[in-house]
Amino acid sequence: MPRRTPKANLVPGSVDAVTSTPDAVRPAVSPDLVRSRLSSYQQGVRRGRADVSGSAAPGNEEESS
Repeated sequence: MPRRTPKANLVPGSVDAVTSTPDAVRPAVSPDLVRSRLSSYQQGVRRGRADVSGSAAPGNEEESS
């Protein structure tokens, strides 16, 4: 098999010569905010699955009241 040459197939100009650190690019996000977003996402997935199956989602008893 041929040996892979790193970065040999990149499009010219698609990668900067000087790479910045990921910390400088992304803003800091608190762990509580991430937890809240993931929790909301998980609840939405459960609601969607319950709608498709036509039954109540397990663990969401407070929403069925």
